[in-house]
Amino acid sequence: MGRISETDAAFVHGLLSRGAVSESAALELYNACAHATALATERWDKGSVNGNEASQRRSNDEVVAPDGSTLRLYCSKINKYLEPLCLEIRFSAYFVDKAVYYSVVNKAGEPYAKLAARISQPYIALFNAVLQALLDKDDEDSFSAFTLSLNEVEKLGVALEGNLRLNPSGSRDAIHVLNHAGWLLVTDWSNGVPQEVTAGIRTVLEYPDFRTWNRDCMEAQLREKSKRRLEASTKTENLLNEAVKRERENDSNGSDSEESEEHRPKQSKQRINRSPKNSQNPETQRPPSQSQAPRRRLRNAE
Repeated sequence: MGRISETDAAFVHGLLSRGAVSESAALELYNACAHATALATERWDKGSVNGNEASQRRSNDEVVAPDGSTLRLYCSKINKYLEPLCLEIRFSAYFVDKAVYYSVVNKAGEPYAKLAARISQPYIALFNAVLQALLDKDDEDSFSAFTLSLNEVEKLGVALEGNLRLNPSGSRDAIHVLNHAGWLLVTDWSNGVPQEVTAGIRTVLEYPDFRTWNRDCMEAQLREKSKRRLEASTKTENLLNEAVKRERENDSNGSDSEESEEHRPKQSKQRINRSPKNSQNPETQRPPSQSQAPRRRLRNAE
């Protein structure tokens, strides 16, 4: 199998010291390790022409920035050297922000080995209780199905046995510690106080049950997103149908009013045209009254 290279070893140590990093940060870490190794090798070989040429070739080969797919292949190659140590570089998309993260994880099954000794036993007990509560929640197509409220976490802390029991203040302190380490993630804050928590990216990468849980979360989010799109599309379609219906009703009312307006002038015109005919018809003229006749004769005489 050979020996792990200096760049590979520096990359593994960098991941170990950072916990879990995004894919872009992992790429930057690899490039930094490759540059540092190239510079160290160049100083070591300085004074030898062949050594300088060899270090320059190595620098050109290792400093090329890989993309995400080649970085994953690179990590798979390093995992062969980490196998005897029960360590492995894992990567996964995280359901909270959909970004891909990398971390060196412990493949051993002991939970205390995973969390390491820097976290106190009461905090570890609360952490395990939170994970179990998340796994026990009903599978609903909503983000709240994959989180716990602060009240729920505080109840879990009070329910711990013996000297592991935590009061509400102790549970909040534990959340801060576990959130900073990446084992839990606070999804909602209020004045510096955590309100909702979920499994952190390190938990997703370390625990097999939560790799499946993380995938279920993303699938549920996709279902919810599709459902919202369908509801929005249906609502838009209903609005369009209502608009078309109103437009048709307006067109129908407009055509009826136009027809009535066309008939009204014709009827009035017919009455106007008949009135002169009636005035000129001698049969329909009224005879003058007797009081009017002399007046007409007097005017004719004048």
